[in-house]
Amino acid sequence: AVGMTVTAAGGTFTDPNFVTATTVSSSQILLQWDTPGTKAAPIIPTGYTVERRTNRPNDTTFQVIVTITGNTQTSFNDTLLTANVEYIYRVKATYTGGSSSGVIVAATTTSPIIR
Repeated sequence: AVGMTVTAAGGTFTDPNFVTATTVSSSQILLQWDTPGTKAAPIIPTGYTVERRTNRPNDTTFQVIVTITGNTQTSFNDTLLTANVEYIYRVKATYTGGSSSGVIVAATTTSPIIR
């Protein structure tokens, strides 16, 4: 998923680029993204926020699962997840004065436990 730029009262806030969610195991999903902007002209945030919800009927609100300070970490391993659950993530870039609207990654389902 490619991010977009939002202009708000606090300034202009650009989403991270190329956000992906990859199933690693029945209890782990790896999220990765690129710095906002382009390789030639990156837009440097002060950090990132990762939010999560499931695809269950009563789970419609994203919850913050990690706040990353600094701009060098562009991945997060979400662990201790439940097998066979569809997880949906939103990754936001944070800036002085606000944050981007966030990129929602295609839902990722943890693989079943094979016994």
